[in-house]
Amino acid sequence: MNPNDFPSAILSPYSSIAPNSSVPIYEGPVLIGPPAESIAASGTVVFRWLPTPKIVFEFLTSDFNKYHSGEEVECRISSDFDPDVLHISSENMSFNPEGSQRKLSGEVAGHFYQGCEGPVSRIIFHVPNFLKTFGKQAVWFKDGQPVFSTGRMTLDSDKWNITIDDISDRSKAFAELKSSRGYAITHLGEVRRIDGSEFQFRDIEALLEDLGLFLSWSRGNWTAPFLHIGFQSDGKEQWKRWQAPLVDHWRVVNHWFPDHDTSNIQVAWESFRDRLNDPVWREVLLRALNWYLVCNRFEGGAEGSIIMAQAALEMLSWNRFVAEKGSTARAFKDLAASERLRLPLNEASLPMGIPSILSALVNAAEPKRFDWEDGPHATTEIRNMLVHPTPVKLSKLQRLSNDEIYQGYMLSMWYLEVTLLFYLRYEGIYYNRCKFDIHYGDTEKVPWS
Repeated sequence: MNPNDFPSAILSPYSSIAPNSSVPIYEGPVLIGPPAESIAASGTVVFRWLPTPKIVFEFLTSDFNKYHSGEEVECRISSDFDPDVLHISSENMSFNPEGSQRKLSGEVAGHFYQGCEGPVSRIIFHVPNFLKTFGKQAVWFKDGQPVFSTGRMTLDSDKWNITIDDISDRSKAFAELKSSRGYAITHLGEVRRIDGSEFQFRDIEALLEDLGLFLSWSRGNWTAPFLHIGFQSDGKEQWKRWQAPLVDHWRVVNHWFPDHDTSNIQVAWESFRDRLNDPVWREVLLRALNWYLVCNRFEGGAEGSIIMAQAALEMLSWNRFVAEKGSTARAFKDLAASERLRLPLNEASLPMGIPSILSALVNAAEPKRFDWEDGPHATTEIRNMLVHPTPVKLSKLQRLSNDEIYQGYMLSMWYLEVTLLFYLRYEGIYYNRCKFDIHYGDTEKVPWS
């Protein structure tokens, strides 16, 4: 292959940092406190992954009177940006030949800027703990030899072009992530204006927040762009913006996103943003996606996740049929819980029967057991046993096996996942989580496509 036929891969000095390794951000003088009451200090600022991502600091000062443990105070290393905010968690004395000093340590609350504020022509960002994807090709060079990347994704949005590449040594990074279950940069991204004009970070802040939610929804676990680096048109670095990302440690979770074939990602991104920009849907989708991610990480176990997943489904159903289509609140409330679930599932062309692969749940639905009519009836009945602990319902709950409850969770999550895909107007392929023996690339078309 001729490397000149392929675009250059996005590069960053931070992409080669080993998983879970801390990153020194700054060392030098700072001013702590507002201008009229500031004290001089010096020390270090470090981005740290473990135990959870955060930016920490240690500063030495000769001032013993101002700013103490438990306080939040502003800090400046440059007059070009708004001040950073420090949360001081500890202070102690430091003795050296030059005299005693006070050491302040703690966490940077929010962001930490370096450089000079100003317009830029492109911004590079870093994405931790995303999926190992296969898409378009890009090329980078190692020791003068071309190396081809196969993970490029392109997401155009309005007047913005977003490109995302996997890092150069992704195989090693993913192997270490799976072993350590920690954190690592797995992808690099770049934002430019389609017309090539310059812009400020605030112009794309909301766009990047939506991108973080889209990537999290695709991954099935929290991730977000962070460490933004702005570049001038001549390629010189203008500024860096550090902030601890909203990201969960590496874990294997179900995800609908077809990581083996990212050809649909542009359309998926466009419809996702279109729906988030709809005032009828934005707040409901933000809440439903958050609940989906909590359930997908199994944080409440099978029982808690069944309850939350069905709350999300009922909220989506209400928003569609009452807020958007104009059904009366009374008519909706008069429906049985299973009927409220059937409304969006019927719209999404989902079969109502319990999938045969959920054999334990199929058995529980038999007339001689619980006599459940279909999948929505089964999942809502299990939910009711959990949230309405009457003697009769508790007795029924005790007759359910762990496998039956877990398969109720799987079915509830499939319903929620497919309903979200439908209301986000996705038309491509996806991983069906109700296939227990899913292999890589074993995807299917969404039911309504």
